[in-house]
Amino acid sequence: MNALITISGNIFIDGRMRKGTLRLTEYGAEYSTELSSNGLYGTVIPALINSHTHIGDSFVDTEPVGDIAEVFGPGGFKERMLKSSHPMERRKGISLFLRHMALTGTSVNVDFREGGVEGIKDVPGKTKIKPVLLGRAGSRYEADSVLDISSGLTISSISDVDREDAFYYSERARKRGKIFAMHLSERIREDAELALSMRPSFLVHCIECNKQDLRRISEKGIPVVISPRSNVMFGKRPDYAAMMNSGLNIFLGTDNCMTVEPDMFQEISFLYTYQRTLHRIDPETILNMVTYEPARYFSALGVKIPEEYIFYPNRRLSAYSIVTRGQVYKRKRFAFNFFEKSSY
Repeated sequence: MNALITISGNIFIDGRMRKGTLRLTEYGAEYSTELSSNGLYGTVIPALINSHTHIGDSFVDTEPVGDIAEVFGPGGFKERMLKSSHPMERRKGISLFLRHMALTGTSVNVDFREGGVEGIKDVPGKTKIKPVLLGRAGSRYEADSVLDISSGLTISSISDVDREDAFYYSERARKRGKIFAMHLSERIREDAELALSMRPSFLVHCIECNKQDLRRISEKGIPVVISPRSNVMFGKRPDYAAMMNSGLNIFLGTDNCMTVEPDMFQEISFLYTYQRTLHRIDPETILNMVTYEPARYFSALGVKIPEEYIFYPNRRLSAYSIVTRGQVYKRKRFAFNFFEKSSY
């Protein structure tokens, strides 16, 4: 079988950095431990997955002053900015930030969309990144209309939404074979058992959960998406290694685009540096949080993950170098599905 692209060197495969060769053929990717003298030489990692954003607020250029409740809570700064915005203003911001994610190595973006049906329509149909859009219905009557054009439903949190409405959205999403997700225990500790009874596909934050809460989430096999830079911006400094010790499967996201640039290389670098002062998290583990683990999980939920790779030519880099300085080195991105190559 002839390979369309052959790369030898350091290959990040199945969550580990290994020496070997990656061959991209018309039937898929093949890895072998043998080094080939033919083809390209360097380091290959899968393109990155940003497992949680809010791209709809990317147009906001006013500094959000206040705590989490004042900025993101019902009636807060973000809600007021969204209500007073023009659709064209929102769409320009979304397009700009999606392009930025593509240019900085992200291939998939799981986004919590506010604004119901109109919020989903704000996202352009053609992008160089795969947006997984999870809508927020304004009422039960809008739930199915949102599900018709999205990958699922979200709620902000169980503290912000009527309990019966939250259960309704969860049930409708499951009946339609789609994703249901929510924030949990970001500002204060919330009822984890109540959240789990809604059978979420995944949870976001969970930084105010206690050990028992985290164990229960882990026992249910529900992943948690964390956003370290966003948390620090609002005074939250949890130990993510302690969360992982509860058995949680943790993914990374950048959260609100009005507060944090949606650059996954910055996020992984920050997480590594931040945790060095608490309990170190291994660089390979961090790379896994933005590549293989979310790819496997979201694939199981029915999300088609594009087979794309980031290639560092003529350098055999370690996971540590990529996590701490991955933006410094020249790199190319191979979009395997279309055999496109782009440099950035």
